[in-house]
Amino acid sequence: MKKEIKFLPIFNPNECNFWDKFAVLYKSSIEQTYKTPFGSGTSNCQINDKSLQYIMDQIQQYHHINKSFNMVFAAYDDMKLVGCLVGHVRASRANIQYLVVLKDYQKSGIGSQLLANAENAASFVATKVEITSFAGAESFYKKHRYTLNKNLDFEKNIGSSGLNRVTPVFYCNPKTLTTLSEVSKHPIATIKQTIKPRTPVFIYRNAKNYIAGYGYINNQNEPIVHTRPNSNFAHEQIVKKLLQYKQHSISVR
Repeated sequence: MKKEIKFLPIFNPNECNFWDKFAVLYKSSIEQTYKTPFGSGTSNCQINDKSLQYIMDQIQQYHHINKSFNMVFAAYDDMKLVGCLVGHVRASRANIQYLVVLKDYQKSGIGSQLLANAENAASFVATKVEITSFAGAESFYKKHRYTLNKNLDFEKNIGSSGLNRVTPVFYCNPKTLTTLSEVSKHPIATIKQTIKPRTPVFIYRNAKNYIAGYGYINNQNEPIVHTRPNSNFAHEQIVKKLLQYKQHSISVR
């Protein structure tokens, strides 16, 4: 029986063999969802080891080269990986490469929640998000207000997403580090020492896209929060998100 689904940003997919788990999820999801493979007349969609390895090599190579801009979200039923989204952000555009959910868990809002999480996170940098579409999923994209562009991919404006909520930050660029320094009153050099690549970082942005505070999990696995003056609500929300992340991340390891 399905329990409460946990949604988790994956800051370091190389931990806990996450990519191996994703490979199993991807293969199972595709084979269960599609009765026939692309361009094939066979009765069942089967992904062979060679094609699956190629896909995983491409994902991990891209993630390694552009690790600062990658975003990964996972959905868990207890400790079982049942859904995942893999994407990246470049300049003002985000791309969602893979959005997969096990067939038994489809049509239960998991894909929608993964997509919303990605849009919120991407909106910190990007203004548009594009989906590498799968055949038969057009109605799902349209339901979430995605439209076809000239390249026949589905895209959506996300400029107002991620406001008035806590969202993960997968990459702290120089501009972000400067803002975090302003919030915490710590020198940028100190911020760089405490917030390194793959450090779990969350920010709270208000309705005017103003960073009211941020938090992260330090090397001692402790939640650290910094907020601007008179930002009690932001502080509470960041603390709540950090504790939730810490609890969920431990439970699925």
